[in-house]
Order: sequence, then structure tokens, then C-alpha cells
Amino acid sequence: MLPMRYLLVLATFTSHSMAILEKTGQADLETVRMRLEEEKAKRLLLENDVEVLMLQVEELRRGLSQISKDNTRIFSFLTFIFFFLRVCLFIYSYIIAVLTLPKASLVVLKPPSGNVTMITLSVAFTATLSQTTAHVSEQTVSFDNVKVNEGNCYDSSTGRFRAPFRGLYILSVTVLQGNTEVHLFIMKDKVAVGTVFSGVSGSNSGSVTVVTVMDKGQTAYVKESPGRTEVMLGSNWYTFTGLLHARYN
Repeated sequence: MLPMRYLLVLATFTSHSMAILEKTGQADLETVRMRLEEEKAKRLLLENDVEVLMLQVEELRRGLSQISKDNTRIFSFLTFIFFFLRVCLFIYSYIIAVLTLPKASLVVLKPPSGNVTMITLSVAFTATLSQTTAHVSEQTVSFDNVKVNEGNCYDSSTGRFRAPFRGLYILSVTVLQGNTEVHLFIMKDKVAVGTVFSGVSGSNSGSVTVVTVMDKGQTAYVKESPGRTEVMLGSNWYTFTGLLHARYN
């Protein structure tokens, strides 16, 4: 057996060791607890930061959605304004065109290339000679029986057609003669643009059709040839016709 004093020393050492171990364990537990508290605080801060970030992202999303709605409204409004202005411009152009035309109907055709505005206007006339009359040299033939006078551009008292626009016109004369010859000219102002002749063998007819450019205000008419005096049959056998084919700019 060990001596008593050794047993006392061993017991004292064991007691001190246990005390030291107990103190050391308590210190380690305190350290761990403090570290856990720190980690918990950091986690709470991180969670708060994440919540704040999510709120900011949601506000940004709402702001972008509102901007998109506002842009859609602005685009729709600008589209309506553009369409409204185009309608107003069309109405204005139509009113100006109608105010500058004679009293006639309007038919718009497909425009060709060049400077021709292909607008067919009701500028047209047809007149016949109702009475048998004698015409002397270079006398204007007054076709008195007006059948058609769209645009009111033909004057039966003078036998002259006045062009309301610069454009391409079609002019035509038809005659039917009995026992004498007849020689007539289609005139544009003072220039002959067509000639018609009818002979003496029985009842002969003759006709001529010309296409000519006339400026606004120019006149077209039919006159007797120079140096001749001829009797022209009435009863509407003589016809003078004209119409606007295309208006030029």
C-alpha cells in the first residue's frame, strides 16, 4: 500500500486537475456561446439586408412597369395624332382640289410617270349644227345645239371651247355634205390642228379627230377654209366634240 502522504498528494493533484478542467471547459463553452451569438447577429443582419434588397427590387419592378405603361400611352397618343393629321391633310387637299375645279365630277386614275396628274375631269362637250347655213371664208362655225357641256367650257354663241386647265385634249369634227364640197379646220387659237373634207358625190361624210395639248385659256373652234363659201347642212349632221383627257401640272 502507498503511504498516506502519497495518497494525500494524489488526491490534492486530482482535485486541482478537475478544477482546472472544469474552469477550462466553462471558458470554452463561453467562447463558443459568444461565437454563436455573433454568428446569429450576422445572420440577422444578412436577412435584414436581403429583405431590404428584395423591397428595392420590387419597387424597381413597379417603376419599370409604370414607365412601360406610360410609354404605351404616349405611343398610342402620338399614333392617333399622326393619323388625325393625315386625315386633316387629305380633307384639306380634297377641298382645295374641288374648289379649283369646274362644276364637274372627279375620277382619280393611277398616275403614270412624269409630270402628268392623271385626273379625269368631266370637262367635255358635244354640239351640233341645227340650221342649214352658208359660211364664208374663215368664218367660225357656231354649233348651236349643245348636247353635252360638262364644265360649261363651250360657248354656243361663239362656237368656241375654252380650256379650263393645261392638259391633253381630244377634239373631233364630223360632217355630212350633200351637193357641195366642204373644207373645215379645227383651230387652236390661230393654229390649225386638224382638217376635215367632204366631197360632192351623193351624201358624203367626213370626220377628223385630233389629240392636242392646250394651255389654260386657249380656245378651240371650227372654221371655214380660206377663200371658200359653203352651205352646211343642218339637222344636226355636223358635230363638234371635245374633252379633257389628262390634266398637266
